[in-house]
Amino acid sequence: VQSFVGGEDLLAGPRGAGPERHIQLFRFLQSKWQCYDAYCRVCMSMGINQILQGMSYYCICHTLVENHSPSTGYALIVIFQCTTIGLAVLDLAGMTRHEIIAVQVMGIMPCMLTLWSIAHRKHKTGSLDPEEDYPLSPFSFLCQVAWLELWRRIASPSDDEAKLPRRFRQTLFLDVFHDAGDFDAADRKQAD
Repeated sequence: VQSFVGGEDLLAGPRGAGPERHIQLFRFLQSKWQCYDAYCRVCMSMGINQILQGMSYYCICHTLVENHSPSTGYALIVIFQCTTIGLAVLDLAGMTRHEIIAVQVMGIMPCMLTLWSIAHRKHKTGSLDPEEDYPLSPFSFLCQVAWLELWRRIASPSDDEAKLPRRFRQTLFLDVFHDAGDFDAADRKQAD
């Protein structure tokens, strides 16, 4: 705070209690951590998506392999994957819905390939047979890698000075005092 011009009298002097001083200090400090905040928000968005993917794989194993209930497995997978699409539509800005859905379909493919591969195998003991062939497994991994690469490109930094991932709605609202940049205390005193 000592490097901020006039920061030492922020609360001590009569001028320090003015509304413009804490906004100036906040904006100065915000510029130091804004990038970290933006990528934390992107990581939370990606984390929710990965949690839903993990729950989908758990449902595949639990409903299809252990409980022999493919209809329940299919229903849960559809619910979780539709939720990932809905969250992507809410999270992403600057992309058309068709582009967002295309990216998410690439993320749905590994889960669906795994679902299809496991659903069409016999599981007598309630566990996966290590001797059984699962020919769609390599395609599941390739689709997962392609999906992660698409998300890496979506989350890439912008070309402006801030270098923020501007395609995420969460990063569009980082500067909460954006409209206060033109605040002038002299104008306010004249209005009073």
